[in-house]
Amino acid sequence: MTFNTGAQLKPVNLVVSGKVGWRQRPFLADFAFVQANARGLAKQPIPSPSVPHFRGGRAAIDARAYQELAPFFADLGDACAGTVRAFAEAGCRYLQLDEVNIAYLCDPEQLATLRRRGDSTDGLLELYAGLINRAIVGRPADMTVAMHLLRGNFRSGWLTSGGYDPVAEVLFNSIDVDAYFMEYDSARAVTFAPLRHVPKGKTVILGLVTSATGRLESHNEVRRRIA
Repeated sequence: MTFNTGAQLKPVNLVVSGKVGWRQRPFLADFAFVQANARGLAKQPIPSPSVPHFRGGRAAIDARAYQELAPFFADLGDACAGTVRAFAEAGCRYLQLDEVNIAYLCDPEQLATLRRRGDSTDGLLELYAGLINRAIVGRPADMTVAMHLLRGNFRSGWLTSGGYDPVAEVLFNSIDVDAYFMEYDSARAVTFAPLRHVPKGKTVILGLVTSATGRLESHNEVRRRIA
């Protein structure tokens, strides 16, 4: 895995070796500690349920456990729903899904990589949207669920680029989250045009100030970026 800066990272590939299910995780205790010591609302981030499939595709899912992928996605959605339910029962009312893979679907090079490894990209966005919805459908009415879209940032480098146009309509109108944190700190995001698909009642937070460098940007730079 090579970043634009030339930095290289050997990725840890996920492998599904058996049936997917939910088990109580130690992160619940971590959340309980944060909530007990926070002065405000404690937010809990978790990986998006799209991760186990996107990272390795069909080849990384044991065919003895899942001859077909539909049962795998059903079990994965239910397992993630168990996680959401457990955090809700622990008192979490602000959950964030760290969603890298939908942002990756905006990059033609990433799509080509998926096809080269033998996976179809047709309907993949809709499949991930359904998976996310299955995971969060049972959340309490007073729980806010946000989605953080990022592009594989690492040591001030990045993996992917491309505007949100290819995913915007499904992203904003088919996925039942309440808010979106979106990277807009560089020209890689292209334009704000995809935001025309945001419906009333949903919130978008624009990441206009970069955290990739230690240099503090001026007010004028940020204003120009918005313009």
